[in-house]
Order: sequence, then C-alpha cells, then structure tokens
Amino acid sequence: MSSPVLVTLSHEELIFTFKQGDEESFKDAWSRIFDSYGKTKPKMTLSLLLSNFYFGLILRYRYALDAVVGGDFLHCNGDQAFNAIKKLVASSSSANKFDSSLASIHDRLNTLETNISCLKEGYNQIREYYDYVPVNFEPSMWVPTIKVAICDETFHARCDIMSEFCLMPESIYESLKLWGFTEGGEGITLADNSVIFPKGIVEGVFTTFLGRTVSTDYLVIECVGTGQITLGRSLLKLLGATIDVGKGTLNFTSSPRCGHLFPKPKSKRGRRKVLGNQINASSLDVT
Repeated sequence: MSSPVLVTLSHEELIFTFKQGDEESFKDAWSRIFDSYGKTKPKMTLSLLLSNFYFGLILRYRYALDAVVGGDFLHCNGDQAFNAIKKLVASSSSANKFDSSLASIHDRLNTLETNISCLKEGYNQIREYYDYVPVNFEPSMWVPTIKVAICDETFHARCDIMSEFCLMPESIYESLKLWGFTEGGEGITLADNSVIFPKGIVEGVFTTFLGRTVSTDYLVIECVGTGQITLGRSLLKLLGATIDVGKGTLNFTSSPRCGHLFPKPKSKRGRRKVLGNQINASSLDVT
C-alpha cells in the first residue's frame, strides 16, 4: 500500500491561500504570513501581502484593523498598515481580554444589523398598510345637493366646500332676469388646476332653502351647457353643514337667518341692488 503524497506549497501559495485558524491569535497569524512573505523570491509586493492577510483574517480582526486606521484598512499606505498591525500585535499580549472585547464588538454589530433589518421590515409593513388601496374600491358618485328657490324658480344646488363663494351659471342668471351684476370677482380654480374668472358679481339675491330666505351674493360664471348653482364654503359653514361623502349624507345643524351672508366676494363697486322679494318655500328638501 503506497503512502499518501505530501504536497508542499510554495511561500507565494501560502500567502495566496492564507486563512487564520479558529484558535490562532492575531499575532501568530501575522507572524506566519509575514514569515512566508520574507522568503518569497522575487519579493512579493506589499499590497498583495496586506490584502491576502486582511481577507484571510477572522471578521472581528478585520473590523479591528479598520477601526485602528479610522477607515478602510486596504486604502492605507504601507506605513499606516504596518503601524495598525503592530498595535494589534502589541494588544494581543493580553489575548484573552482582547479577543473577548473584539467578540463583544462583533456581537453588538450583529445585533444592530438584526435590529435595523427588523425596523426596515416594520416600516415596510406600515407603509403597505397606509398605501393600500382596495382592489374593488370605487369612488362615491354621490354629489350633495339641496333644493333652493330663486324668483319662483326651483333649482338643485350643489354643496361644494372647495369653492369659497356661491356660484351661478350665466344661463341661469339670464333666465331669472335678475338685476345687472357688478364687475369683479376672484379667479376660480377648477379640478384640473385651470383658472376661470367670473363675469361679475350679482349681489343680494334672495335665496330660499330649508324654509328660510337669505340675501346672498353669487359669482356669475360661464358654463358649458346649463350648469348648476353652487353653494360655497362660507355659506355652508354658516349653515353648520356636515357632508359625509362615504355615507352619502348631508345635514345642517343650524338654520340661516334672514339677512345678507358674508364674506362677500370682491367687486369694483360696493353698490347693493335689491333683487326680488322673499319667497315662502318651507317644503324645500335636502338631497
């Protein structure tokens, strides 16, 4: 029976295959690879020695070398690298204490990495919860409206909290044969972010709803088609309106008193015009 053949590695191969033993101290590991380095012919470059030594070390010693140089050990010049190695070799005189400290640092780094991973997973779960949109979700097509009466004519007026002032389409204004309007009024931003400017302001229009009549100012606007009267945010607030789009409900907690409703839209002239008589419409309802 033939005896096993022993393979002898060259000094260069010992450096290229260097790996620190589990029980080998930092000092012994450095002595072993540096001894092989001294016997290489021609002399191996210092960068090859340091890179093979660094990657062959146990992870905690790589952390220690990076900490000593204050950055990436492999980016240091030769003098800085040797000084860092000498400091760790000198510290290895109290090997058990030093190894214990490095092991503690390594464990803490692993704990931090685990905690960061858990935090990231928790954040992603919260993000998914708030970003979730039901697949079968459909927006409500309900539009809050209320019946109003102006000059013996009944209309279904929209309740729109996005509009500051009450709006009246020009076609409805002309059909009611109201007194002429004054020039002015602020620009109105639409859902597509476009801005339209009113034709003017019709002041003191007696409007009846919920059994009460109030004097209200309207911005007269040009609409495509017939259009619809809109009751703005200021009026709805004074009425104590509560709109629940999800449930499709519109409630009022207070009734308007007879009189002019503020704030008024801006106009170039402050002249008031009386535009009709009060109308008894106690049968008007909310839809």
